[in-house]
Amino acid sequence: SRHTRIAQARLTSASKRIDGSSTKAEGGPEASERHSKANEANRKARRGRMRASTVPAAVASPTTRRRNESTGTTATVPQHVAVIMDGNRRWASSRGLPSAAGHRAGAQALRHAVESCAKNGVAALTVFAFSSENWRRDPNEVKALLSMMAATLRKEAPRLRQEGVRLHVVGSSHRLPVRLREALQEAQSETRENDRLLLTVALDYGGRQEITAAARAAAEMVQRGDILPSDIDEALLDALVCARAAPEGAQYPPLDLLVRTSGEQRISNFMLWHMAYTELYFTNVLWPDFGPKEMDAALQYFRERKRRFGGG
Repeated sequence: SRHTRIAQARLTSASKRIDGSSTKAEGGPEASERHSKANEANRKARRGRMRASTVPAAVASPTTRRRNESTGTTATVPQHVAVIMDGNRRWASSRGLPSAAGHRAGAQALRHAVESCAKNGVAALTVFAFSSENWRRDPNEVKALLSMMAATLRKEAPRLRQEGVRLHVVGSSHRLPVRLREALQEAQSETRENDRLLLTVALDYGGRQEITAAARAAAEMVQRGDILPSDIDEALLDALVCARAAPEGAQYPPLDLLVRTSGEQRISNFMLWHMAYTELYFTNVLWPDFGPKEMDAALQYFRERKRRFGGG
């Protein structure tokens, strides 16, 4: 097809740019061999520089990303916890309250979760605040929820700064209200020097979209001639996904534990790439009722797991 021919032509052009010359060489077989070796050395050097410039040091090393992935390891504290905060509306409905009341109670539960994780030595906490599918909800509820998020961020940012928590946001921002985008930017700026706990909030986020963006970035690198198609491997995609997930200069440990509240037992398009060896903890407790005791129970569940990572 026309699109296939265009793509092939672009890849051929990219390969030639990496080689630095055409495939023809003068001077006989010996000169041709020297020319080929020089081109290969140039390709390797350029690909190495490209990886180094594309991937933050904190997530570049597969060894760092898999520090606990050995046979039969146990860990006392998960370094990275993710939470699907489910049940706000059911909590409100069971009390005859509007959905907004459930979301306000959920914000209080998030404060407790942050405090518990920081106290227990968790390095990173990622929470699913608003999925890309949540736009399908009642527009009035969505508007009220996003407005509450902006107000809560402005109120909580000083507390996060004082407690050593760094805020980071992942997902798409272009559909979010201006007031919320401004509050997110201010809170991230205000807490960027903190390193006690990395709190990542997923807003207008989808796991498939995250993987798609990384794959597109790799394809664009090939198209520009920065890498070859054969350079695209698990380590590169992992680095590209995590480069988008982690703020500049922050460590981004592998996801150890996923918590989902309210009795649902699915992952709902959340952090799909990151969950290859994540321990899954499901509880019937609705998110607004998920306090320090419930977080302690989740962490205890993790402590009792023997993590084999496919090693038997």
